[in-house]
Formats: sequence, C-alpha cells, structure tokens
Amino acid sequence: GTPVMVSFPQTVQQAVFEQRVIERFCSYYRCEDLIASYRAVQPSPPIDASTPRWSFSEKAGPVCATDDGLVFQFQNALMLAQKKQACERIVAELNALAVTIAENRAAGVPVDWSGISIRSLPGENQHQVELDGAGGYIRMSLPGRAASKRLFELVRPWLAAKVKGNSIRQVVINADRLMAPLLDSPL
Repeated sequence: GTPVMVSFPQTVQQAVFEQRVIERFCSYYRCEDLIASYRAVQPSPPIDASTPRWSFSEKAGPVCATDDGLVFQFQNALMLAQKKQACERIVAELNALAVTIAENRAAGVPVDWSGISIRSLPGENQHQVELDGAGGYIRMSLPGRAASKRLFELVRPWLAAKVKGNSIRQVVINADRLMAPLLDSPL
C-alpha cells in the first residue's frame, strides 16, 4: 500500500527502464496479486543472423539472398565486389537492428512499423532509430541503412516479421540504384 516513485535521469529509454524495475520487483513479489493489469514480459523470439548467398542469371542479373527471406536483385554484374560488400553490410545491419528492436520490444517499448525511421546524428558515427513516434528510440551505428532511406522503407515489412519471429520473403529490385551510395563510397 506504499506508493513508490522511480525516476530516471534520461527519457531516452524510459519504457525499458520502467519495465526492468517492474521485472525486478516482480521477481521478489507476486505481481499478479498486486497489479491487476500485470502480465509477465514474453521473451523476444530468437533472431538468427543470416549471411547472404549469391546466384547469377543471364536474364535476372546477380541476386544476393538470405535464408530468412531477403532478396536483393541487381541489374548487372558491374562492380560486383562493391555490390557484395554493400549487400553483406546491409544484411548485417538489418540483423543487428532486428535484434536490438526485438530486445526493446520485449522490454515494453512499442514499435510503430509504419513510422519507424533512421536519422544520422550530427558529428557522431551513430544513428537514431525512431521506434514509436512518441520519443522511443535506439542509437546504433547503421551507416548502410542510413545511406538509403528508400531501401529501408522497402525492407520494413521484412524487419517487422523478423522481429516478431515470423518469416516473409522480401524481394528488392533495382538494388543497384538503392545501394548506390554504398557502392560509390568506401566501406
């Protein structure tokens, strides 16, 4: 019956912090008896990082694909070494982002999949990923993702499915054009 107030010096991950406080408290007391709306946090589904495989076709052009459904179709084999590096970087960043979002989501941070966005932070090698439009965000280094806003918009359904533990096949055509900033810059 005693009120308890908890404050956190940063509003950055307030929901995550609050969820950790509740989980810790509930590890000592039966929260089901104390909090009517309490429900235990479900662990996020495991996320396996997938490495890209390449296939080549005279008609379709080179294709970079992962076992978990990402498919990047290129128009030609010009600058193939740069395309391989760019595809590997994008796939690695997407997998890292999926893991981080899943951890935050499991801790109670809501995710608005239609509004999720990435922006560069000036003077830093970090990027801010807006999760819910209400101030919830994560910070991580995502230079490949931040280089192509349109590519990120196209793979959001795949990212959402991966975070939720579902599978979806996401084919991205014209990957040459979408990954152009990565192909023109040193990785």
